[in-house]
Amino acid sequence: MDAATPSRGTGRLTDAEIVAHAKRSDRRFALIGLGVLVLSMIVLLALIIDFMVDGLGRIDYGFLTSFPSRRPSEAGILSAWVGTSLVMIVTATLAVPLGVAAGLYLA
Repeated sequence: MDAATPSRGTGRLTDAEIVAHAKRSDRRFALIGLGVLVLSMIVLLALIIDFMVDGLGRIDYGFLTSFPSRRPSEAGILSAWVGTSLVMIVTATLAVPLGVAAGLYLA
């Protein structure tokens, strides 16, 4: 008997039929979510591999330790690297004490 059809002509579903229908819906939702997750991971992996194949040969010590330049052969990312590191340090310095204080207050 399908979960959508009423039992015994009363027009109402039994508790067992409602639970069975809910379990089937949960399984379908979980399978769809798993499929979307797998597809997203495949796309992400393909992008990462493409970036690595195209760019790994261009990264060297000079690129990591040079400042930006108008000449591509002399260009680097040192200022971006330092700026990002400083933002992370300031964020962690502020977030950790605030997080601990919030946890203590809520406890």
